[in-house]
Amino acid sequence: MLTDRQIEDYRRDGYLVIPRLIDGEQLAQLRALTDRIVAEARGVEANDDLYDLEPSHSPALPRVRRLKPAIFKRYAFFHALVREPRVVAILQQLLGPSVRQYGGKLNMKSAGYGAPVQWHQDWAFYPHTNDDLAAVGVMLDDCDLANGPMLMIPGSHKGPIHDHHEDGHFCGAIDPNACGIDVSKAVPQIGRAHV
Repeated sequence: MLTDRQIEDYRRDGYLVIPRLIDGEQLAQLRALTDRIVAEARGVEANDDLYDLEPSHSPALPRVRRLKPAIFKRYAFFHALVREPRVVAILQQLLGPSVRQYGGKLNMKSAGYGAPVQWHQDWAFYPHTNDDLAAVGVMLDDCDLANGPMLMIPGSHKGPIHDHHEDGHFCGAIDPNACGIDVSKAVPQIGRAHV
C-alpha cells in the first residue's frame, strides 16, 4: 500500500515509481513471454493488430516498436498482469474504488534502433471528460540514466493540454519551446527491475 507521502507526491507531481512491484518469478515470466512474442515477429511483414513494427523491421530481422492492445486478449498472462491485485490496490488508493482497464500496450525501448518518443501528454491520446486516469508502466529491465529513461515534468498534469497537431494532423507530440515548457525541470523515471 502507498504511504501518505507517496500519495501526496503523486498528486503534486503527476507520477510515482513503485520499486519491485512486479518482480521475482512474475517478472521472469513477463520477460520470457515478451521475448517469445517479439521473436514470433520473425516472418511478419507489416503492422497488424498485435505488432507495431519499427521502420527498420524485416521478416528476417524482427524489430518491434510496440505490442498493441491485442496482447491482453491473446495472452492470459498479460490479461492477469493488468489485474494484479497489488497494482489494482495502488490505483484504488490514487483514483478511488472503481478501477477499470481502458487500453494497453507494451512499448519497447530497443537499443540501437528504437524509435524515440517525442515530448507529449498522455491525455492527448485518450481524451476524456474526467481526469481520474493513470498510465501504468512496468519496467522489464533496470532503467537508469545510461539507457534513456522516460522524463516527466513535475506538475504538468495540472497545466493546460497542449496542441499535439502539426499542419492540422495529430502527430502525438508537442513542441516544448512553443508551449513554454522548461524541459530542464524534467525528472528521469529510473528504477530497478529485480528478478
